[in-house]
Parts: sequence; C-alpha cells; structure tokens
Amino acid sequence: MRGEGEGEGDANMAIGMLGSAIFADMFGTPAMRAVFGETAFLARCAEVEAALARAQARLGIVPAEAATAISEAAAAVAGRPETLDLARLKRDTENVGYPILPLVRQLAERAGEAGRWLHWGATTQDIMDTAVVLQIRAGLDLLEADLGAYDCVFLANVGQFTASEVGVLAAYLRRGGGLVFFLGDQVQTDNYNRRLSGQSTDGLRVLPATLAGVVPRGQYRFNPLGYQHPLLAPFREQEQGGLLTTPIFDYIKLLVPGNSTAKVALGFDTGDPAIVEDTIGRGRSIVVATSADTSWNTMPMWPSYLPIVQELLNLAVRGQQAEHNVLVGQSFGDAMRSVARLASVQVRNPAGDASSVRPVLDGDYSAWSYHDTSTSGTYAATLPAPVAAHELFAVNVDTVESDLAKIDNAELRDRVWNGVDYRLLDDFQDFDREPSDTIVRRNSLHQFLLVGVLALLLLESLTACYFGRRAA
Repeated sequence: MRGEGEGEGDANMAIGMLGSAIFADMFGTPAMRAVFGETAFLARCAEVEAALARAQARLGIVPAEAATAISEAAAAVAGRPETLDLARLKRDTENVGYPILPLVRQLAERAGEAGRWLHWGATTQDIMDTAVVLQIRAGLDLLEADLGAYDCVFLANVGQFTASEVGVLAAYLRRGGGLVFFLGDQVQTDNYNRRLSGQSTDGLRVLPATLAGVVPRGQYRFNPLGYQHPLLAPFREQEQGGLLTTPIFDYIKLLVPGNSTAKVALGFDTGDPAIVEDTIGRGRSIVVATSADTSWNTMPMWPSYLPIVQELLNLAVRGQQAEHNVLVGQSFGDAMRSVARLASVQVRNPAGDASSVRPVLDGDYSAWSYHDTSTSGTYAATLPAPVAAHELFAVNVDTVESDLAKIDNAELRDRVWNGVDYRLLDDFQDFDREPSDTIVRRNSLHQFLLVGVLALLLLESLTACYFGRRAA
C-alpha cells in the first residue's frame, strides 16, 4: 500500500518485502507478483462470477442469455482489469469492508439487464476464496513451468501433494535443486509418507524422512547434537544467540530409516530429530519438524531465526555450488526444463576456444555435460534463447597433488615406486647402524670415476705445458 504522492518505485515508502524496490526480487519474481497482485485478484473474482453464472444457467437457475452477457462482461474485466473504475472501487470497498460488492456493481453495469442475475445466491467469501485458489493454481503453474529457474524452494505447512506435483519436485531434485520443508498443523502425514517418502508405486522419493505424527503439546527445546553438522557451525560458541532457548510447543516426529544416508542436523531435547537432510539425485532435501510461523513455536520472534533460515538455504544449494567447482579431468554440466529446444550449448575454455555440446533428454529436463577439462581455469557456458543464460564453472587442480602428508611404506611400494627395488630408511639412527664397509663398497664405483676424472684433468694440464714449451 502506498500513501498519497508516492511513486511506483519509491523504495522509502514500501512496507513489506514484496513491495520493496530493493528486496522484492530476493523473495519472488515479477511474474509471481503479477499472479498475486490486486488487479489479478479482481480479474480472478470476475472469472469466478462468470463461472458461477454459467453453472447456474446449466441448472436452470438463471437464464442462459444472462449467463452469456455476464461472461462477456467478466471476460472484458479479466482481460483488462485496469478498465475498472479503481478509484470508485476503492471508495466503495472502504465503506463495505470487502471488494466483492463494489466489483459486482461495476460488472452488473457492464452486463446491462442481465446484471441482476450476477452473484445470484453467492456470498462474498465464496467468491474471494475461489479467486484465491485460482491465484494459487496460477502460481503453481508458473513453478511447474520452470522450477529450474529457482536454486531453492521453501514449502511451509503445505497440506498435501498430488502425484503430478511430486513428479515436478522429484525432477527438480534430480537436476540439482534444493527443497526445504517446514511442517505444521495443515500437514497430512499419510499423504507425505505415501507421496514423498518413496512408498508410492512410482517410487519417487522427495522427503529425507518419514512422518510419525504430531507429538503431544508441551515445552521442547533444540539439541545441537554437539554442533557436529555443518548447518550449525555458525552457532557454535554462540549459546546466547537464542537457538537453544527457543520454545517449541508442537512438532511432527521424524523417522530416519536405519539404512538411509540422511543426516540429523538438529535434534530436540526428547531425542527426536528436528532437522533432517539428505542428498537426493543431484539436489538436497531438508525437512524441519516444526512450523515456519508462530503456530507451533516462537522461532520467528527469536534472533536465531533468520540465521537458521539462511543456513538452511546455504545447505540446500551447496550441491549446486559444488557442481560449479570441479577438478581437472572431471566433467561439469547442468540440466533444465527449457533446454530441450536448444540446438547446442556453447562452452568456452580458459584459452578462449569455443565448442558445442548437445543436450540429452532426461525425463522432463534436458541435461548437458562437458568433458574436456584437462586445463584448469574458468569455463563459460552460454545457453541461447529461450533460456539465454550464462554460467561459469571453475576447473581446479587437485590439491592432493601438493599434499605433504606422510605416506607409509606400503603406499610407497605399491603406488609410487611400484616394481622398483629400494630400501627404506625411516630413522636417522639407521645410518649409524649401517656397516661402514657397506657404505664404502656401495660408493666404490663413484670414487673410481672421481679419481679418473681428476687424473684426466692433471694429464691435460701437463700435456698443455709440455707442448707450450716446445712451441716456444
């Protein structure tokens, strides 16, 4: 919301993050903001009113010609919601408290005589709730269209998932995306276990743990488990930061299978896991047993909340960062939904030489991989339209080549000097214990050669002196 005289891009007057000219793109995209904007909401409300009229016409509740006129008026508003008298709608909404009645009045005026059948038998909440659902569906369509445009996706208190949604999330993990699940009171544990834990017939695994149910309400605290997991490294020796004193009232008990590669990053004082993470495909999935809001805890009000969310984000995208840093001889690449239409990906090596790589179809995504990494340095990959993206990859020399760590005799014999006859003396005392005649005998050839060289030098000097005198 803006006050009088505020400009569209006035960052000083923005109240929330999503309306900020500075922070908005850190928490969303222009396309997603357009889906959930005010004009989009009014357009969806108009669509709901038209759908209601058509359904009632099929049932004989309203005349068919009235439904047609209402649909035409609503379609005009939905296509161009800015044609509404927004100043009038604002004044009327301030009087009524909700925008539906003011919107219905303007739609009825556009529909003419048929306008009296508009909003027949409906309530304000019916229209608003349905319009919000349409907005959510449009937002999900954006995500499904190209979830690969996001490095990480946070899912907070999502009640349930459909099979198609799970397929999108699984494909996103497979290509290297990061998922962070916060649980809550809307979560249907049976749906999560059936759809997300690999128990369905398609075997898609998206969640690193299974859900056992909500524990009895109480007073719980976090257990850092010795700060062993990298997620908690910034909190080590920071006991006053509030992480360990955060009151937790409710959480869902997480179960980690014994044969799983999943790791418990943070626990509760009851011994139950609080945060579990695992690498799935090329990506990473993280589940937090409690909620992201204050319904189950006071985390958002504690100073440790933003740092722990930041660390969750860092952990979720760490695999993607690692894939952009490889060793000499290792391949690098990427995958995304839109690449299927590309002819090739252009890769330029550190010397500036360019080569083309053709993407290979991999399910819903197309993957490309570059293998000629014999030279260390920075490699630049260019994806042409419609993706039009540029990515940098670092190819580094393996630091083990300069590792000064001591190796034992077995590794020296089998890997370094395989097939070479040698004797290892690993104690300076061994030189004192070795018989002197052995040393002399071993070096006798060198002494003989040295004496021979000295004799030749002496002979050369004498010969030069002799012939020099005769010439005089």
